Formats: sequence, structure tokens, C-alpha cells
Amino acid sequence: MQVEYVHCTIEHHCKHDCNLNWPKTLKQLTVFVSHSGDIELVRNSFHNQPDLTSLTLYDSSWENPPPDGQIWQQIITKSMPNLQKFDFCFKFWKDFNISSDISLVVSTFSSEFYLKEKSWFVQCDSHYQQLSVAMLYSLPFVFERFDIITHSFNESLSTDKQSQIQRPYDKVTTISIDVNCKQITDKLSSINITNLSLKLIGNPMDWIYSLTHLRQLSLGNHLNMSPQQFLCLLQNTRYLNQLNISYSILQRITYNWRSKIICNLLTQRIHSLTIPSDSSNEDYIKVDELVHIVRVFYERCRYLNLAVRSRNLVAGFILRKMNQLRSLTVRLKEHGPNLMITRQWLNQQNKFYEKLNYSLLADENLYSFWFGCRR
Repeated sequence: MQVEYVHCTIEHHCKHDCNLNWPKTLKQLTVFVSHSGDIELVRNSFHNQPDLTSLTLYDSSWENPPPDGQIWQQIITKSMPNLQKFDFCFKFWKDFNISSDISLVVSTFSSEFYLKEKSWFVQCDSHYQQLSVAMLYSLPFVFERFDIITHSFNESLSTDKQSQIQRPYDKVTTISIDVNCKQITDKLSSINITNLSLKLIGNPMDWIYSLTHLRQLSLGNHLNMSPQQFLCLLQNTRYLNQLNISYSILQRITYNWRSKIICNLLTQRIHSLTIPSDSSNEDYIKVDELVHIVRVFYERCRYLNLAVRSRNLVAGFILRKMNQLRSLTVRLKEHGPNLMITRQWLNQQNKFYEKLNYSLLADENLYSFWFGCRR
């Protein structure tokens, strides 16, 4: 059997003394890497791919030197003579602060080979800070997730001088904002972004309120968003139903749960709530904190993911009060052989659980519930 299509994701740091070998019959290849040096390993793996017509590369590691278009041109010319599509996104570390250095990176993808022979165009986004991450990508951008790492798209450099790519971001459904971006490209904000990951917000960033088709919202632990800004975002996102947010941020942007209008909007909108946690004690929800969560989200929340201190909060509060749940993922702080959640233990707490239709999966102190029809 001849292999023609391969989608490869290198999730763990790949040993660079190993070699990647691709079938010579490949026509389409997609590779995702996330560690420094892995893209070099991938680049060195191309020796003889005569049938390859489509190559897609995504490197999310920022600890790389700037990409060199001349090197890629040599590889393509020598090893991929029939390549028709070359889609990529390369992040790299920028330790200079003058635009000419970014121009030099872009110029390596500006030869006649790229612009005239192949009609391949690129754009480079960067931040004004000297030490920061930059991102070089092909146009149109073919990936669903787009990371905004620039303070202004007016500072971006592109080889598409004549705007031949009319709709460069049509495939983007998720944007992640890591910096205070004051100016965004209209070509990105005009499309229907459904998923927003917001790690930083400053003034002015009013353009985020134009993302009216949001369905999923993730707010970072260090987000400096005011209750007024959050309310404005809620009022402009009528389709929003999934929220990923730390308890401390949720408490702050609801005025310590005292804002009726914000709490009511959360009650009406949110069907899926994730309160992220790790092993630190601060991430485990206390009893008084859980009271607020249940009060606001019990009516319509169907999917809940959080961490609590003990199994008693699960049996005595969450499962009893949140009748709309279809799934529950909960991590326990108090865990041991005599502190586990089991069907037998739940039945001992209340006869209610004997009639409850559910499946339960335990992985150490992490428990996952799936519920059938609930009255």
C-alpha cells in the first residue's frame, strides 16, 4: 500500500540524533511541532519527495532563530519539485528592536521563486519590545488558531504588497491574545471568531467587542479586566455559552458576586464552565466559594469542570443542586483509599444516588461523571 497522506504531531521533545523518514509516495504532509529544534529536524528530513504537492508546517516553539526562506527554497527546489502549496506558521525569538531585522527575515521569502513562480506570500507580526516573540506565516493563514503577538497590525510586514490575498484569515475560528493589541487588522476582526483566549487586556482594546459570534471564552489568570469591560463583552456576545476562568478572576469581574446584571447574564448564557486547577492549594474551591458558583450556574450549566476540597462537596452539594449537568469533572484535594468517590459510597450518602443514571470514571484524584436523563 502506498502512503499518500500523513498528519504528524510531535508532542514531546524529539531526540535530534534520530532521523525522520517520509514515504516517497507522499502527496500531502502536515507536521505540528512544539519544541525548540524540532522544526530543524523536520527540515533536514526532506531528501526526496518527488510526489509531494502540499506541505503544511506549524511550529509553536518560540525558542527558535528566525526562519530562512532561502534555505526552504533550496529544499523545495531540490527535494520537492512538484510542490504546489507551502503553508506554514513559524514562531521565533526576536532580540532586536529595529524593523530592518524583521525586514531581513521577510526578504528571504521575497525572491522571484516565492512571489512570481509560486505566488506564495508571507506576513510577519512582531512586538515593539526588543525581547519578544515574532511570528512568520504564509498567506492565506490555513490554521484554525491564530495567536495575536503584536501590539499593532499596522507594524506587520507582508510580501503581499498588492493585497492579492483578499480573505487571508477565513479559516481562523480561535484567536489567542497574549499582548495588549491596540490595532487589529480588519481582515481578521470581520470574520466570525467563535473562540477567544484572552490573557491580557488594556486600554484601548475595544475591538474585542466586535467579536459578536463568540461561543467560547477563556480568561487568563493574570487578566486585568474590569467588571465593566466584562459586562460589555457579555452584552455583545449573545451566543457565548462556554467559559474557562479562574475563581479569583470570576469573583473580581462579578464585583465579588454582587453584580446582578453580570450574574444574571452568566446564568442565562453559560452551559459549560471550567475553573482550571493544578496542584496548588489555592485552586481548590472552598465551601463558601462553591455556594456562589452553584447559585449562579445551577439553572443551565450542563458541563462543569473544577476542583474542590473533599468528596462531601460533590455528593452533598454539586450533584444534588445542579440537576442540569450532563457531565462533571472534579479533582479532589482530600484523596486516599478511604476518601474515594465510588458508587457504593454515594449510595450510602443518600438513596437519591441509587436512582441516578450515571457513569463514573476515576483516575487517582480526578473523577469524571456522565449523566443520563435527569428529572
